[in-house]
Amino acid sequence: MCSIHHLDTAKLEKVFAGRKGYSIKEIDEMRERAKFIIMDIINEDNMY
Repeated sequence: MCSIHHLDTAKLEKVFAGRKGYSIKEIDEMRERAKFIIMDIINEDNMY
């Protein structure tokens, strides 16, 4: 069971951007990468 969908991503982005000094573009790139990782995790979960 993957609860990542329930996270408030906008809130998280503000926290991460504020803490690390990332630009919005960098956050978008990270979000794209994270999407693929999450999809992989979900696909693996569905195999069992």
